[in-house]
Amino acid sequence: MSKRIGIIGDFNEHLKNHTAINEALTISRQERYPVLDFEWLSTKNLHIGELSNYDGLWLAPGGPYQSDENVLAALKWIRESKHVPFLGNCSGCQYGIIEFMKNVIRLVDVNTEEVDAHAGNIVVSQLSCSLRGNIDQSVFINEETKAYEIIQKKKITETYNCNYGLNPKYQELLDEHGFIVAGVNEDGEARMLELPDHDFYFLTLFQPAMNTSKEHPHPLITAFIHSCCS
Repeated sequence: MSKRIGIIGDFNEHLKNHTAINEALTISRQERYPVLDFEWLSTKNLHIGELSNYDGLWLAPGGPYQSDENVLAALKWIRESKHVPFLGNCSGCQYGIIEFMKNVIRLVDVNTEEVDAHAGNIVVSQLSCSLRGNIDQSVFINEETKAYEIIQKKKITETYNCNYGLNPKYQELLDEHGFIVAGVNEDGEARMLELPDHDFYFLTLFQPAMNTSKEHPHPLITAFIHSCCS
């Protein structure tokens, strides 16, 4: 029986971080999971009722999306499902933070600085040092997390292409409400988060698809696909 992964995002064939996701999934399909199918789901035409048709969901980079409202609704459904494997990268990470802040912590007037610099709660703010342009940076993994169980390393090097991330002022608040910071940069700022009460739910500011190959598949992508196909 085939397995289906839905990639939530507004696909652009000219964006390397989009085609890299296709390449990463294609490699895994050819090598280990021949029954795996995947397709892109336009945010503008996204219907929450159709999400249950997929064995896993991946929120791609590319925000602001054509429909931020649909993306946030999808994230709420995924989080509350507890069982549908999920991976969100770059802006996918940023929107995952926003959804949790709104619907779990119940903050009001929540936004990213990129979209609304005058919001009451800017939970996603401009990074102190830009990571735009496929920049590599070290990530230090918390050994008491699912992320460490998957990656099996205390320190990894990952590829970024962004200017915004979790506002450090809200990092402790997330931890207090059960959204665990699983990986940080050398300054202790969040680069990877996980929901322990979900079977597989990870947000990464870095883009694992940009750092994977047939010879060296990214362990987080491998674990995601395995979870989808189990």
